[in-house]
Amino acid sequence: MITVENLTKSYGGFFALSDVSFDVEKGDYIAVTGRSGSGKSTLFHIIGGLDRPTDGAVIFEGRNSINFSEKEMARYRNLEIGFVFQSFHLEPSYTVYKNLEIPLLIAGIDKNTRDERIRLNADKLGIADKLNNLANNLSGGEKQRVAIARALMNNPKVILADEPCGNLDSLNAEKIMDIFTALNNEGITVLLITHHIKDAQRAKKIINLLDGEIVYEDRK
Repeated sequence: MITVENLTKSYGGFFALSDVSFDVEKGDYIAVTGRSGSGKSTLFHIIGGLDRPTDGAVIFEGRNSINFSEKEMARYRNLEIGFVFQSFHLEPSYTVYKNLEIPLLIAGIDKNTRDERIRLNADKLGIADKLNNLANNLSGGEKQRVAIARALMNNPKVILADEPCGNLDSLNAEKIMDIFTALNNEGITVLLITHHIKDAQRAKKIINLLDGEIVYEDRK
Protein backbone atom coordinates (compact mmCIF):
# COMPACT_ATOMS: atom_id res chain seq x y z
CA MET A 1 0.00 0.00 0.00
CA ILE A 2 2.83 2.38 0.93
CA THR A 3 6.47 2.01 0.00
CA VAL A 4 8.96 4.33 1.67
CA GLU A 5 12.07 4.44 -0.50
CA ASN A 6 15.42 5.86 0.62
CA LEU A 7 13.89 8.84 2.44
CA THR A 8 16.39 11.49 3.43
CA LYS A 9 15.65 14.79 5.13
CA SER A 10 18.47 17.19 5.85
CA TYR A 11 18.62 20.64 7.40
CA GLY A 12 21.96 22.14 6.49
CA GLY A 13 24.45 19.53 7.62
CA PHE A 14 22.03 17.73 9.97
CA PHE A 15 20.18 14.62 8.74
CA ALA A 16 16.80 14.09 10.41
CA LEU A 17 16.33 11.03 8.19
CA SER A 18 18.97 9.10 6.29
CA ASP A 19 18.09 6.54 3.61
CA VAL A 20 14.99 5.14 5.34
CA SER A 21 13.10 2.39 3.48
CA PHE A 22 10.23 0.07 4.45
CA ASP A 23 6.86 -1.21 3.20
CA VAL A 24 3.40 -0.76 4.68
CA GLU A 25 0.88 -3.42 3.73
CA LYS A 26 -2.86 -2.75 3.53
CA GLY A 27 -4.35 -3.36 6.96
CA ASP A 28 -0.98 -3.10 8.65
CA TYR A 29 -0.39 -1.78 12.15
CA ILE A 30 3.14 -0.41 12.48
CA ALA A 31 4.66 1.25 15.53
CA VAL A 32 7.66 3.52 15.01
CA THR A 33 9.76 3.88 18.15
CA GLY A 34 12.92 5.70 19.14
CA ARG A 35 14.05 8.38 21.52
CA SER A 36 13.41 12.08 20.96
CA GLY A 37 15.26 13.40 17.92
CA SER A 38 15.43 10.02 16.20
CA GLY A 39 13.39 11.22 13.20
CA LYS A 40 10.01 9.67 14.02
CA SER A 41 7.89 12.79 13.58
CA THR A 42 9.83 13.87 10.49
CA LEU A 43 9.10 10.48 8.93
CA PHE A 44 5.40 10.73 9.68
CA HIS A 45 5.15 14.30 8.43
CA ILE A 46 6.62 13.22 5.10
CA ILE A 47 4.37 10.15 4.80
CA GLY A 48 1.36 12.33 5.65
CA GLY A 49 2.27 15.05 3.17
CA LEU A 50 2.95 17.70 5.81
CA ASP A 51 6.58 17.94 4.73
CA ARG A 52 8.68 16.93 1.74
CA PRO A 53 11.98 15.02 1.87
CA THR A 54 15.34 16.13 0.59
CA ASP A 55 15.51 12.87 -1.34
CA GLY A 56 13.62 9.61 -1.71
CA ALA A 57 10.01 8.64 -2.40
CA VAL A 58 6.73 7.72 -0.72
CA ILE A 59 4.80 5.47 -3.10
CA PHE A 60 1.12 5.48 -2.13
CA GLU A 61 -0.94 2.97 -4.10
CA GLY A 62 1.41 3.22 -7.07
CA ARG A 63 1.91 7.00 -7.09
CA ASN A 64 4.84 8.93 -5.67
CA SER A 65 3.20 11.41 -3.30
CA ILE A 66 6.39 13.47 -3.24
CA ASN A 67 5.59 14.57 -6.80
CA PHE A 68 2.03 15.66 -6.00
CA SER A 69 1.08 19.24 -6.78
CA GLU A 70 0.00 21.35 -3.80
CA LYS A 71 -3.64 20.72 -4.75
CA GLU A 72 -3.08 16.96 -5.03
CA MET A 73 -1.21 16.93 -1.72
CA ALA A 74 -4.01 18.80 0.03
CA ARG A 75 -6.51 16.26 -1.30
CA TYR A 76 -4.23 13.39 -0.20
CA ARG A 77 -4.03 14.79 3.34
CA ASN A 78 -7.77 15.39 3.50
CA LEU A 79 -9.07 12.14 2.02
CA GLU A 80 -6.42 9.43 2.31
CA ILE A 81 -4.79 10.19 5.67
CA GLY A 82 -6.33 10.63 9.11
CA PHE A 83 -4.09 12.53 11.53
CA VAL A 84 -4.06 12.15 15.31
CA PHE A 85 -1.62 14.26 17.33
CA GLN A 86 -0.40 14.29 20.93
CA SER A 87 -1.73 17.82 21.47
CA PHE A 88 -5.10 17.03 19.81
CA HIS A 89 -5.02 20.12 17.54
CA LEU A 90 -8.68 20.91 18.11
CA GLU A 91 -10.09 24.42 17.73
CA PRO A 92 -10.84 25.22 21.39
CA SER A 93 -13.53 27.83 20.69
CA TYR A 94 -15.49 25.45 18.43
CA THR A 95 -17.97 22.84 19.56
CA VAL A 96 -17.13 19.19 19.08
CA TYR A 97 -19.59 19.13 16.19
CA LYS A 98 -17.82 22.00 14.40
CA ASN A 99 -14.41 20.41 14.96
CA LEU A 100 -15.63 17.19 13.39
CA GLU A 101 -17.17 19.10 10.51
CA ILE A 102 -13.93 20.79 9.39
CA PRO A 103 -12.47 17.97 7.23
CA LEU A 104 -15.88 17.38 5.67
CA LEU A 105 -16.24 21.04 4.72
CA ILE A 106 -12.77 20.98 3.16
CA ALA A 107 -13.79 17.91 1.15
CA GLY A 108 -16.97 19.61 -0.09
CA ILE A 109 -19.34 17.08 1.50
CA ASP A 110 -23.02 18.05 1.51
CA LYS A 111 -24.75 19.04 4.76
CA ASN A 112 -26.86 15.89 5.23
CA THR A 113 -23.90 13.59 4.67
CA ARG A 114 -21.77 15.72 7.00
CA ASP A 115 -24.34 15.40 9.75
CA GLU A 116 -24.69 11.67 9.21
CA ARG A 117 -20.93 11.05 9.36
CA ILE A 118 -20.44 13.28 12.39
CA ARG A 119 -23.13 11.51 14.39
CA LEU A 120 -21.99 8.06 13.26
CA ASN A 121 -18.37 8.59 14.26
CA ALA A 122 -19.25 10.47 17.44
CA ASP A 123 -21.35 7.50 18.50
CA LYS A 124 -18.55 5.11 17.51
CA LEU A 125 -16.06 7.00 19.67
CA GLY A 126 -18.41 7.41 22.62
CA ILE A 127 -18.71 11.20 22.36
CA ALA A 128 -22.24 11.54 20.98
CA ASP A 129 -23.30 13.39 24.14
CA LYS A 130 -20.44 15.90 23.71
CA LEU A 131 -21.29 17.28 20.27
CA ASN A 132 -22.51 20.64 21.58
CA ASN A 133 -19.68 21.04 24.10
CA LEU A 134 -16.81 23.40 23.42
CA ALA A 135 -13.60 21.48 22.76
CA ASN A 136 -11.83 23.54 25.40
CA ASN A 137 -14.17 22.13 28.09
CA LEU A 138 -13.35 18.47 27.44
CA SER A 139 -11.01 16.20 29.37
CA GLY A 140 -7.81 14.99 27.70
CA GLY A 141 -9.30 11.57 26.95
CA GLU A 142 -12.40 13.16 25.44
CA LYS A 143 -10.31 15.50 23.31
CA GLN A 144 -8.36 12.58 21.87
CA ARG A 145 -11.58 10.71 21.09
CA VAL A 146 -12.77 13.79 19.21
CA ALA A 147 -9.44 13.95 17.37
CA ILE A 148 -9.75 10.29 16.34
CA ALA A 149 -13.36 10.81 15.22
CA ARG A 150 -12.23 13.80 13.16
CA ALA A 151 -9.49 11.66 11.58
CA LEU A 152 -12.14 9.15 10.50
CA MET A 153 -14.53 11.66 8.90
CA ASN A 154 -13.45 11.13 5.28
CA ASN A 155 -12.97 7.36 5.61
CA PRO A 156 -9.15 7.46 5.31
CA LYS A 157 -7.10 4.46 4.31
CA VAL A 158 -4.35 5.28 6.80
CA ILE A 159 -4.35 6.68 10.34
CA LEU A 160 -1.13 8.46 11.35
CA ALA A 161 -1.00 8.77 15.13
CA ASP A 162 1.90 10.79 16.58
CA GLU A 163 2.27 10.06 20.33
CA PRO A 164 -1.54 9.99 20.77
CA CYS A 165 -1.27 9.04 24.45
CA GLY A 166 1.51 11.48 25.34
CA ASN A 167 -0.81 13.86 27.21
CA LEU A 168 -3.06 11.23 28.79
CA ASP A 169 -3.13 9.37 32.09
CA SER A 170 -2.56 5.60 31.96
CA LEU A 171 -6.27 4.67 32.09
CA ASN A 172 -7.24 6.95 29.20
CA ALA A 173 -4.13 5.93 27.28
CA GLU A 174 -5.18 2.29 27.49
CA LYS A 175 -8.67 3.17 26.20
CA ILE A 176 -7.23 5.15 23.29
CA MET A 177 -4.91 2.29 22.36
CA ASP A 178 -7.92 -0.06 22.42
CA ILE A 179 -9.56 2.23 19.86
CA PHE A 180 -6.60 1.98 17.49
CA THR A 181 -6.60 -1.81 17.81
CA ALA A 182 -10.33 -1.88 17.01
CA LEU A 183 -9.88 0.40 13.98
CA ASN A 184 -7.08 -1.81 12.69
CA ASN A 185 -9.27 -4.88 13.17
CA GLU A 186 -11.81 -3.13 10.91
CA GLY A 187 -9.14 -2.96 8.19
CA ILE A 188 -7.76 0.56 8.64
CA THR A 189 -4.00 0.81 8.30
CA VAL A 190 -2.46 2.35 11.43
CA LEU A 191 0.98 3.94 11.73
CA LEU A 192 1.81 4.87 15.32
CA ILE A 193 4.63 6.88 16.85
CA THR A 194 5.20 6.00 20.48
CA HIS A 195 7.83 6.05 23.21
CA HIS A 196 5.96 3.37 25.13
CA ILE A 197 7.03 -0.23 24.53
CA LYS A 198 3.72 -1.56 25.86
CA ASP A 199 1.81 0.46 23.25
CA ALA A 200 4.24 -0.49 20.48
CA GLN A 201 3.77 -4.18 21.26
CA ARG A 202 0.14 -3.92 20.17
CA ALA A 203 1.34 -3.37 16.58
CA LYS A 204 1.99 -6.05 13.97
CA LYS A 205 5.40 -4.56 13.22
CA ILE A 206 7.83 -2.37 15.16
CA ILE A 207 10.37 -0.10 13.47
CA ASN A 208 13.02 1.46 15.70
CA LEU A 209 14.80 4.64 14.60
CA LEU A 210 18.05 6.07 15.91
CA ASP A 211 19.60 9.28 14.56
CA GLY A 212 17.41 9.16 11.46
CA GLU A 213 18.19 5.57 10.52
CA ILE A 214 16.30 2.30 10.99
CA VAL A 215 18.07 0.25 13.67
CA TYR A 216 15.80 -2.76 13.43
CA GLU A 217 12.44 -3.99 12.18
CA ASP A 218 10.43 -6.68 13.95
CA ARG A 219 7.27 -8.13 12.42
CA LYS A 220 5.15 -10.42 14.57
